Amino acid sequence: MPERHRYDEIAALVSAIGSPWFGRTLQGVLQSLFHYDHFLLARYRKGKELSVLSHDLGGVEAQRAVRWLETENYVVEPVFRLYAAGKLAGGVHDMQDLTLRERALEPPAINLDRLPHLVADPDEEIGWRTMDWPRNQQETCVLVETGPQTLLAISLYNMGMERNDRSSERLLRALHPILTAVLVQHAATPAGRAAPHSDATQKQEPGDEALASRPADAADVTRFLVEQFEVEPTTRELEVFRRLLNGATPSLIARDLAISIATVRTHRRNVYRRIGNARLPELMNAFFEFVSPMRTEYPAPQATKVSLDSN
Repeated sequence: MPERHRYDEIAALVSAIGSPWFGRTLQGVLQSLFHYDHFLLARYRKGKELSVLSHDLGGVEAQRAVRWLETENYVVEPVFRLYAAGKLAGGVHDMQDLTLRERALEPPAINLDRLPHLVADPDEEIGWRTMDWPRNQQETCVLVETGPQTLLAISLYNMGMERNDRSSERLLRALHPILTAVLVQHAATPAGRAAPHSDATQKQEPGDEALASRPADAADVTRFLVEQFEVEPTTRELEVFRRLLNGATPSLIARDLAISIATVRTHRRNVYRRIGNARLPELMNAFFEFVSPMRTEYPAPQATKVSLDSN
């Protein structure tokens, strides 16, 4: 990717600092800069809890898997076990390497029978997986410490256990100081401190973090394109563009719509050309700013956290 485009991506991310759609913009920036199939952003408070802030794992089963990881299984995840033990700091890490390091630790201080959604799987790098979690994924972790005993973990997954591209890993390492500065600054804002889910009995006001975790729907995307750019998308252009705003990669969109990646890119190029060749993170910012007055209430799931101190 040309250097100018990298600067454009970082500029778009900086412009999203403090916004409720920061996680979605981060997802779009990483999608533009690196090749990966899935993305997950989580905040871990040492010895206390894990909060999944943003992800692009679709489907009912994957949504359940994310919830189980967030509320139960994170206590045996190598990244968070190593961080809790003081053996891991910020940086770019390969999950295979972390798994080897984690094996040197004492066994988890928790009865694994209390994790009914944990499935032993020798084909996985860490030897187990969360029930319903997509199988055979190779994971790269980008870790940033945003405060005392607080870690932001960005997981980039590739399917089929193929090793992530080394040039992408080198670029990730080169950009890590910039990502750290941006994430630390965002974490200090009200949006960055907010929990991704609120109590189900409370209404969430426009502009809170739940807005960015709710998928963009076709009606809002159509209204956005027509009112902001006077563009009336075709049915297929709308399907592709809506998924791009939700953080899906071209390969995932192609599989979802049963079309070729080249066709996805053609539809994307057609929409971009008609709206003035804006970058995806900029469009994400503009879209969520556009829809924020339109949504006033969102249901929030509830779950019971598992403590690292559980017996």
